[in-house]
Amino acid sequence: MNNQEFQISEILTELNKLDKYVETLVLMSDRLDTLFKAVEVIQKHVIKEKLKDEILKKRINIPLVKCKFSIRTYRTLTEHGFSYLDELKDMSDADLLRLRNVGRKTLMEIREHLKLFEENHPSVNYSLYSKTYEE
Repeated sequence: MNNQEFQISEILTELNKLDKYVETLVLMSDRLDTLFKAVEVIQKHVIKEKLKDEILKKRINIPLVKCKFSIRTYRTLTEHGFSYLDELKDMSDADLLRLRNVGRKTLMEIREHLKLFEENHPSVNYSLYSKTYEE
């Protein structure tokens, strides 16, 4: 093999290596595109969930006076210092039952209101909660 043939062979070997590098780069580029798309979808989902949470916080933060609680339940809750439905959502049944004048019926009524709000999340139908009570 003469010197010129050796150089051509060396060049062809290097070109083959470059082809493999290019194939690898194309594959990595495709994978990066897929990864970026997945990150974008996840970001949109996270933002959507944060917005839902914010909407729910604003929606469920309804004054008790706007809820259709029975007069007894409404008065009992206000006597214990509650003003908003949001204040009740994290309380356990046992915690609510410890309050004076809260029994099974009152507890069921509170849970029904909270359930109704959760079912209508994120858009609560305010017309269902238009009845107000005067103290």
